[in-house]
Amino acid sequence: MGVLKKNGTFYFFSLCLLLSIIALSLYLSRVYFAGDINIEIKTKADNLRNIQIYATTPTEKQQPFYRTGDSVYNLSGYYNDICLSIDSNVIRKIDTDDSLNICINDNYSEFSWNYILHKWKYITVKNQCVYSVPESLQTNITFISKLNAFLVYSDVPLIKIFIYALVCLIIIVPLLFYYKFKTFFANKIKLVSTRALIVFLSLLTLIYFGVFLKYSSFSNAVTLSDDSWEYQVMAVNFAKGHGLQRLAMLEPFDTYKFNKALVDAASLNNLQKSPIYKVDTYHTPGYAVFLGLIYKIAGINPYAAKAVQLFILCFVASFVSYLLYVLWQWRGLLSGIAGGFVFLISHYTSAGSIMSEVLLVFISFLLMALVVGFNKKPSYFLSILTGLIMGVSLLVKGMIIFVPVLFLGFLLVRFFKSKDRFLKQNILLVFLFFVLTILPWSIYASNVNRFLFIKPFSKKERL
Repeated sequence: MGVLKKNGTFYFFSLCLLLSIIALSLYLSRVYFAGDINIEIKTKADNLRNIQIYATTPTEKQQPFYRTGDSVYNLSGYYNDICLSIDSNVIRKIDTDDSLNICINDNYSEFSWNYILHKWKYITVKNQCVYSVPESLQTNITFISKLNAFLVYSDVPLIKIFIYALVCLIIIVPLLFYYKFKTFFANKIKLVSTRALIVFLSLLTLIYFGVFLKYSSFSNAVTLSDDSWEYQVMAVNFAKGHGLQRLAMLEPFDTYKFNKALVDAASLNNLQKSPIYKVDTYHTPGYAVFLGLIYKIAGINPYAAKAVQLFILCFVASFVSYLLYVLWQWRGLLSGIAGGFVFLISHYTSAGSIMSEVLLVFISFLLMALVVGFNKKPSYFLSILTGLIMGVSLLVKGMIIFVPVLFLGFLLVRFFKSKDRFLKQNILLVFLFFVLTILPWSIYASNVNRFLFIKPFSKKERL
């Protein structure tokens, strides 16, 4: 009776999981547009007043686009339809030379009004002609990209928690069978060599990279907005041999590979106003140098940089399992594989942004691995590498400062408490190479600001 009850609980749980997956799949099957959507209407201002743009959610709720410029509209999320509602009187006034620009996740398309009026499907509602944007514009939308959009843009925290839990269960449920063979499984995994595990995780990295690169819709352009344009300008200038952190157009505009359909007016104005001598000491140089080195090797090719960033995320998602295996053996390995996959499907789209976050994830992972290794078995090489990576982490993003500060504080306590001479030497090496890593930039930035009388470019100046 107990066995029957136990099996009944398992089958009930499996049925609920299956029904949840089917319900989610049916819901997402109605999604045809997902991500960041920008629409620019090129027509007379009088016509714009009588043109409405909205999207329809899978539950048939209408969401209007937000106007971000004179004729530019934006909306982010997941939708089954995008519509243009045009007054029938306006259609007769529209010049056929006017056009409509649509940019979905950096995929840019331009349509003439003549083409729209004759080729797009529409229905008539009272005095309005409602045209539907063709679903074919979203060329790379997959179940994973739909799921990612659902997680990123959903406003209901409980739904996000449910989806994350569901994804985890989909991965973990097959692994639950190991309980039946617990002793056998535990003994077998002990026989797996470190080399074999590294080979397996390397293959997993390549599989992740191949699959998610296919699902991604990276463009060979950079948005001229936020901090992206600053990193791009500094990286291109560095790649072209103009020096470090040069925040001015020292090359023709097209060299910087900006997406002309995604231009923030304030950012463009700041770019054009940056004097030729401008040296940006507000941003740390780590990411700009990383990006510039890619451009030195692959040419000014943002797609290559985005692909490298995706590979970095795939590497971290795979090899976090090895780090957890070192800490908690097979339990850590299984948890790392499941958690790494969830991490990747949640954040792989961030590789398409020219921002420092992906590099920061990689540096944080290296830092965590080195700290674990140092605590288990310190060595001169490991100490030098730990100091260097801690310094580099600050050069990538200053917000990570609390990690090296706390770890160095911990090492300082161990230095004074321990009588182990070898340990003290290694702690001193960590401190030495941490200081040597950040010292050149500190001297350079101070020299630029104090002795060359070049005022640093602050956030306030850019607003």
